[in-house]
Amino acid sequence: YIDRFINNFIYQRLSRRTMASFHQALHVAYHQRHNREHWIGCFDQQCSPAQVAQQCFSVVSDIALSFYGRSPKLTLLGDQKACFTYHPIILENVLYEIFKNTVRALHESHDSDEQLPNVTVKICAGE
Repeated sequence: YIDRFINNFIYQRLSRRTMASFHQALHVAYHQRHNREHWIGCFDQQCSPAQVAQQCFSVVSDIALSFYGRSPKLTLLGDQKACFTYHPIILENVLYEIFKNTVRALHESHDSDEQLPNVTVKICAGE
């Protein structure tokens, strides 16, 4: 019961946020004549998972450096030029949480004098 409730809550929150940000982006673009070539509302038609991953990891790395005094490096594998239509803020939220948990787990499982392993992200593009 609790799992179903939490899943419904998260899906509803994401869908409401997506609808609200889409409406806001369209409203701003219409009234301010703000034209972003490959954007439709809040959806980026050329969303780069590699770029979003690097930006999110940079934020998490800065936090880890200030909190732990060290941070692992990010290794990107796969198709780094892959792009798809997506809402980048949702991807940022998901990757931020994954990276935050990964970096914390690495610090908790390695002694302070040990070298931290790299965090590896593999980007796969489908047809």
